[in-house]
Amino acid sequence: MKLNIIKYFTLVAFILSIMSCEKLVEVSPPINELSSSSVFTNDATATSALSGVYSTLSTADFTSGGPIDFNMLSGKMGDEFTNHNDELYNAQFAENAITPQNSYVMTLWSSPYTIIYQANALISGLKDNTQVSANLKVQLVGESYFLRAYSHLFLVSAFGDVPLVTTTNYIENNVAKRSGQAAVYDAIIADLKIAKELLADNYPSTGRVRGNKWAASALLARAYLYNKMWTDAASEATQVINQSSLYSLEQTNLSDTFLSTNQESIWQIQSSAPVTNEAQSFILYPGFGPIDLQVSLTDDLFNSFELGDKRKTAWVGQTNDGTMDWYYPYKYKSNWGNTRPENSVRLRLAELYLIRAEARANNNELSTAKDDIDVIRLRAGLLPTAATTKAALLLAVEKERRVELFSEDGHRWKDLVRTGRALTVLQAFKGQSFQAHETLLPIPFLEIEKNKNLTQNSGY
Repeated sequence: MKLNIIKYFTLVAFILSIMSCEKLVEVSPPINELSSSSVFTNDATATSALSGVYSTLSTADFTSGGPIDFNMLSGKMGDEFTNHNDELYNAQFAENAITPQNSYVMTLWSSPYTIIYQANALISGLKDNTQVSANLKVQLVGESYFLRAYSHLFLVSAFGDVPLVTTTNYIENNVAKRSGQAAVYDAIIADLKIAKELLADNYPSTGRVRGNKWAASALLARAYLYNKMWTDAASEATQVINQSSLYSLEQTNLSDTFLSTNQESIWQIQSSAPVTNEAQSFILYPGFGPIDLQVSLTDDLFNSFELGDKRKTAWVGQTNDGTMDWYYPYKYKSNWGNTRPENSVRLRLAELYLIRAEARANNNELSTAKDDIDVIRLRAGLLPTAATTKAALLLAVEKERRVELFSEDGHRWKDLVRTGRALTVLQAFKGQSFQAHETLLPIPFLEIEKNKNLTQNSGY
């Protein structure tokens, strides 16, 4: 059977990443699996293996913060960013005319499966391992379930039905069919429950770039929300919000919200030199030339900030090209080697308040939903929301998520798709040419060519 070349090189890269400290493998394991006896020989090798997964995550195309990160591309598909890059595949995203042959779609598909494969290798390799200390093994397995869930959650959000991959066996993976979204969400929720049970309350010594119990709980709240499990979403969000010794909203200076040491962060992806984080893609400098301009904020997003909103002052940058002003995301200030300590924040406390607000509103707990919205609005220097009905409160949550979470992790696009609001909002913004099938990315052509069990999303 033909070897899936992507999975093969993923395995090679994984083995190389965990061999960076010392020689780990004396006898090569079978190419369709990683042997715990040959790889995870002690605490150091097992820890190095997990570090390799996080290192891959920091440069993966669905999490890197780079110019073809989903965060950037989905902002072009939606109503966040005006695209100024005429390169073919960028233009396809901006014009909502993406083809299955688009190479960026291929990387958005393959990079999370790389993380999933590596997480599976750790889960499998540590299952019956007696050479790694018990407490460390529990932590590493918990983080692996967390990372697998995060990657599957991205895939189901972007592509809809996707293969659910829980093994390192390439023969099985090469012929895997797409699982329905309900089954994928069930698996994500199950993984996060395991992760939450296994992980410690506090972070490892490396800090918030590693998973802990509350990071798993926060991601579980998001998964419940996306799956319309309102009571569970509110419950998980409340558990995280109640960890006041670990987490608190930045109140003094919103410009500090994305510092690596900020108490609002729940989980970050560590920046990898020389690339820092989303700053590399978004910051525009005075006198920039057209070739340097990737995106600017749409007028629609810029004008959605209310008068006096501190987020607009702290998180929106402005520059002039000699002719006109341009506005850009300025949540991250450190670009290309500056010393400001920033990572890429993927889970933070403000999102949990808005998750709980949306869940409560959907459960007709209108007064407490309003309270959660107002926590975020008051922090931004705004008056409490005037919304009181369920419909008005849900629109108020949508608006707050837009101006609070803009240019973060593709939240705006995911929100419009999961709430069924994409067609209404984007046809009003982009015109009637925007079609319903464009809310999902196409399955990459090369993947369908290799795996005849895969089917294409409707409309492509």
